[in-house]
Amino acid sequence: ERAGAANGTPTRHLDTIGGHDAVSLSAVCPSVVLAVPCRGGVMHHPTEFTSPEDQAFGTQVLADMLMILATEGMAALETAGGDR
Repeated sequence: ERAGAANGTPTRHLDTIGGHDAVSLSAVCPSVVLAVPCRGGVMHHPTEFTSPEDQAFGTQVLADMLMILATEGMAALETAGGDR
């Protein structure tokens, strides 16, 4: 959430029951799924499309998130509500 906010984009929590890799990883370590907008909200389908701008933004948020974790460690998760 902090990484997204630092780039001026609101974040929201999505309820999903999809079998993302994060589900398996969560038994071993904190995990997250970073989703970016898809045209028409269509995901996991051959017609899925994400604009290059949204792809670049998602990549920047991921890089910012990794920087926060690298500099602040796991304490960053506790202040970000990482227990959800």
